[in-house]
Amino acid sequence: MRRLTPCLHLERRPSSFYWRWRVPEFFLKNASNRFLVFSLKTHVVREVEVLAHRLTWRSTLAFDYARGVANMETGLMERVLSELVRFEIAASDHARAVAPERTRVEAQLAIQREQALKETLREALFLGNREAAREPVRSAAGRLCVQIAENTSDWMILAYEATRVLLDLSMERARRDQGVYSEPSRFFQAAIATEASTAPAGYGSPRWRCPADRELHQG
Repeated sequence: MRRLTPCLHLERRPSSFYWRWRVPEFFLKNASNRFLVFSLKTHVVREVEVLAHRLTWRSTLAFDYARGVANMETGLMERVLSELVRFEIAASDHARAVAPERTRVEAQLAIQREQALKETLREALFLGNREAAREPVRSAAGRLCVQIAENTSDWMILAYEATRVLLDLSMERARRDQGVYSEPSRFFQAAIATEASTAPAGYGSPRWRCPADRELHQG
């Protein structure tokens, strides 16, 4: 069985999966139970992930509303835009990783296409045109199993911010296409963290993982 998507507040029990979420601190003084717990009545991982997403989003919005948040859609807006960023970054990184070697001319053309996209998005922001963001927002909302009415002021704000996010994504893709990253590879970071945790107490005395490493260094 594949692993569950993290942060879905799921528990696997013998009878079925359960969704279990801690009540926000703001409401604990009036709560008889510190956790909301519901049986999802299924063992199918894909089904429980969808149900857990829905329960989490709806509960978040309900608590936001009960807390008197001026705009109930604020939390949802942040989640939709975050999902948009995560998906687009993951998709472009995967495409870059599996793509075959390209010529310098092809690489330059890719940069030019990305530059044209950036100019289009800047023009959309300048004119208040939100069409570039419509389908990306719909897709992100669909993955979160939420619906967003597109004839409201909330939609206008969301679409405008999504256009800005798409511009940020375009600039980030252009940087990564040219090998410019904001932080080291996650594999490099993991290796450094492991090295630091296994380093010997004595300064400057390397820890050889096998005799061949020692012989190679000394030879």
